[in-house]
Amino acid sequence: PADNRYARTATLTLAADGTLSGQASWSLSPNIDAVFRSLLARSSSPQQLLENLLASTPEGGFGSFTSSDPRDLGRPLEVSAAWHSPHGVTPPAPETTLTVPSAPDIETVRMLRRYLMPDGHRRTPLLIGARDLSWSTTLDLPAGMTARRLPADVAFSNDAGAYTAHAQRTETGVRVERRLVIAHDVTQPEAYPALEALLYAALDDARATLTLAR
Repeated sequence: PADNRYARTATLTLAADGTLSGQASWSLSPNIDAVFRSLLARSSSPQQLLENLLASTPEGGFGSFTSSDPRDLGRPLEVSAAWHSPHGVTPPAPETTLTVPSAPDIETVRMLRRYLMPDGHRRTPLLIGARDLSWSTTLDLPAGMTARRLPADVAFSNDAGAYTAHAQRTETGVRVERRLVIAHDVTQPEAYPALEALLYAALDDARATLTLAR
């Protein structure tokens, strides 16, 4: 998993009118670094790439990546993003329940659905790739707004890997930390049920909600 490490850290600021403003940075192992470099190099602009990624989130938005030269293999890739999402969140009146707001990601839990089988069985080995993925999201709330209910913590592990999630209140809002570790490059058919359980633990948590109130 260490060769395929992806860590995204984002800070989102929610305005009273529901607009989200976000900033994010990434820490990448060489294998994931290569994927990010390819995306940046092939896109028509950093703005288009970011806005395409934002379009797949519930909040949407507008912004751009800032990065070092993705074609310069002699130095580590440095990449960050800034964006805003008008009407990203419905303001609480007096409260609203929502999933944890998203940030632009090239590695998401939703992408792992393609490895699931409709009948819960696998008849051939599955090449999924060992990986260590983590997402840290801080949501800063406007004055007078609080997080009334947080997503439940998750701590799941089996032979296929581990998934953890933890939400906590901060002085200004909420921080949510999530991490998925897939332990093996190849999953044999008899080991598929464990992988399926791991992926569903992460996918179920991706729909977890928090409640904001005034």
